[in-house]
Amino acid sequence: MLYILLTREEIVKKLFAVIAPLYTRFVKPLEALSNARRRAIYDYIRERGYSWPRELERVFNMAYGEVCWHLTVLERVDLIYNFYALKRRFYVNKGLPLDEAIIKIFREQAGREPSEEEVLKARRSCSQLL
Repeated sequence: MLYILLTREEIVKKLFAVIAPLYTRFVKPLEALSNARRRAIYDYIRERGYSWPRELERVFNMAYGEVCWHLTVLERVDLIYNFYALKRRFYVNKGLPLDEAIIKIFREQAGREPSEEEVLKARRSCSQLL
């Protein structure tokens, strides 16, 4: 009954918290980067500032689920954060502040500045703030 009132993203977050293996909760940043594919994904995001799963899937020729797994591990060790904008979930390097990331993504992906409403929506969906 409770799940009827939740949004799709909230349900996914709750299910993932239950399903994800416990060891990812205790992985240290250096251990997370010991995986070559995960390291490549992190380097790509760090250099560009952001990315999204479908782009990473294409760039690294990996399965969508594998990309999402690596992103989750990187997020849990606090190397990246994510937010929803332009009908996508963007994963952003932790060194790039949220407001700068929002503006950069809108300029590069939409070719325009974000509206105030879009900025607020992106802020609300940010995993960094949860």
